[in-house]
Amino acid sequence: PDLAKSADPDKVSTAAGAIAESRLTPGLLYVGPDKGALWVTKNDGRDWTERSAGLPSRYIRSICPSRFVLPRVYLTLSGLNDDDFGVHIFVSEDFGAHWTSLAGNLPDEVAYGILEDPTNPEILYAGLYRGVYISVDRGRSWSHLGPEMPGAAVSRLVIQEREMDLLAGTYGRGIYKMNLRPVQAA
Repeated sequence: PDLAKSADPDKVSTAAGAIAESRLTPGLLYVGPDKGALWVTKNDGRDWTERSAGLPSRYIRSICPSRFVLPRVYLTLSGLNDDDFGVHIFVSEDFGAHWTSLAGNLPDEVAYGILEDPTNPEILYAGLYRGVYISVDRGRSWSHLGPEMPGAAVSRLVIQEREMDLLAGTYGRGIYKMNLRPVQAA
């Protein structure tokens, strides 16, 4: 179907902002358009269900299906296009039927990405407007990661699993790398 449409008129979209497939179940896909209408399919796109209730009408920037718990999914939304500089990070434990904010003690700034650690489901990484943040308690509390990284907007986070390096791509400042093994061993 047309995934730009939504049951909520405030969430009618013009573009897809993010797409992700579950590592646990091939064919479980999530698509997030630019107005907060998240869509889920469990059968490679034959049937789609909108899972937007509880999400703000904002641009879905990243989707991270859990690699540990099948119905768990994380996402970030950006209100930058609407002059909303608040932090919008959410988790669902039921394929998006219900959402819980993970904003906690994060600074009130735009969130661009979220990742789950590949070895520990309690560790999360978030890329925000002024740096990378880490949670070791699945988003209940957050800490700024690394004083050596300048306060730059982190547009993308990737974990290279063979080396276990976290890569943070920024808007205009470059790419930063940190090995995660000390964090995972703590």
